[in-house]
Amino acid sequence: MRHFFVSLAMGFLLLWAEPAAAEEPRACTEQMIRDEAHRARVWRYSWTGINAALMIGAFVAVPLVDKEERPDWIVSGAGSAINVATTWFLPLRVESAEEELDALPSSERPRHVRRLVLESAEDQHARVTWPWHLLNFGVSALGGGIIAFGYGHYESGLITTLAGTAIGSTQIFTQPTNLPRTCGRRGAGTHRHVLRGCPPPACSASPARAAPPKFGLRPNGRGQTVRWRHVTPNLPRG
Repeated sequence: MRHFFVSLAMGFLLLWAEPAAAEEPRACTEQMIRDEAHRARVWRYSWTGINAALMIGAFVAVPLVDKEERPDWIVSGAGSAINVATTWFLPLRVESAEEELDALPSSERPRHVRRLVLESAEDQHARVTWPWHLLNFGVSALGGGIIAFGYGHYESGLITTLAGTAIGSTQIFTQPTNLPRTCGRRGAGTHRHVLRGCPPPACSASPARAAPPKFGLRPNGRGQTVRWRHVTPNLPRG
């Protein structure tokens, strides 16, 4: 029975999951951040609900199954509880980026849009890279290993590992990634995104070259140190 419910849940997730569609490049605006923050919240709320449903279903099934199978359901429920916590308490950066925009005066927002888009795009890209897939597999394999080697249920442990990895990978696959797709591209040899259509603000511009000092001390070639004053030459106007 447990195998039937696991297969049913995986089939539903695979039918529901759709990758974020790429859009045409456009200028970085406040609305872009707000739109992506909305997608990120929908994704987080949805997957929190899915993982919570799997957790509740596993714990509810414990008293309904044979005594020998109960540890398998308890471990599976605990794994889903971990997914609930990580999904809810580790939101994407774009959610807090929108909150930062709301906290700024309207006149200051354009200066920070590029930085917030860049940070959010890099976070979205990083969250779908191999370390997150490896972490997902590690958590799933830990639960499967407890079932297989702790209770001797090797087939159930393997199914738990594969099902947990598939569900977690589907969650990662469906994460919104519109910012790195529409507002930037990966540079060669680097993970940073080069944004298009975003004028660099003062906070991200290259530091200005320091102005020469007006006064100083220097040797005069005769073993003496003299005081000098910098004078800007008057250049003819073109």
